[in-house]
Amino acid sequence: MQSNSEDDQENSVLKFKIMVINTKELNKLLEDKDFDGITLQVSQELGNNKSLKDSHTFKLIAYKHFASKKKQEQITDPAFFATRSDSQLYKNVQVGDDGVVSHFGNLKLTRAAMEEGIDNSKHAYLVISPEHGTGEFESYIVCNTFYTDDLNASPPSMSLSRGSAPRGKVINPSPPA
Repeated sequence: MQSNSEDDQENSVLKFKIMVINTKELNKLLEDKDFDGITLQVSQELGNNKSLKDSHTFKLIAYKHFASKKKQEQITDPAFFATRSDSQLYKNVQVGDDGVVSHFGNLKLTRAAMEEGIDNSKHAYLVISPEHGTGEFESYIVCNTFYTDDLNASPPSMSLSRGSAPRGKVINPSPPA
């Protein structure tokens, strides 16, 4: 059976929805001293967005958790998330010929990583953008997180190979369960 090079190229790209958090709403959550962080779960969207050419996409689902509680609560308030009025924000993530490993691990954005007291007039959004990892995370999707006031701005360049980020943060995947 012959493979089509165009099909091969399509198989090496994943379409991810970029998560954009409104920092005014994030600051309200940070006012609760019991708030511990946000857990992000990678989920698949199948055939639910007719405006996209490919109706198979991935997205992050956010859950807030508190130090004193044993369970997580999904964040469903639409004001917490920001999108451009013209469209949702999606990104094509190149994964190469070997693809990526899929497992049920989650990503966690801790309270300390969210910079309490962020100036909303300077940084209106916290953007969580999936990337293809490198180094010890080369078989995973990692997330590049950064504050911005312009959703059209390019993310700062990251150094993913060591899990460090000079002008932003990188959220690495939790180990496989």
